[in-house]
Amino acid sequence: MILVCLRDGPRRFTEIQAVLPGITPKVLTESLRAMENDALLTRKAYPENPPRVQYSLTPLGRTLFKPLAAACEWNSMYLRSTKD
Repeated sequence: MILVCLRDGPRRFTEIQAVLPGITPKVLTESLRAMENDALLTRKAYPENPPRVQYSLTPLGRTLFKPLAAACEWNSMYLRSTKD
């Protein structure tokens, strides 16, 4: 969900959190740090008061959209048809 949220460009923490209802700040922070450590996104801090931080996808992070689309297509073809 974070990848999809960042698809159209950089976002601030609160913007990401607003799109993901129910996620706690702690879990979002942990997820963003893990994705940063995996080189899927970058974190840019601006020296302002109050501090501003933006997250954006790296080229590696963008490569995940094709596999995610394939997984979503597979899900709609096979898992939804078993419920009928």
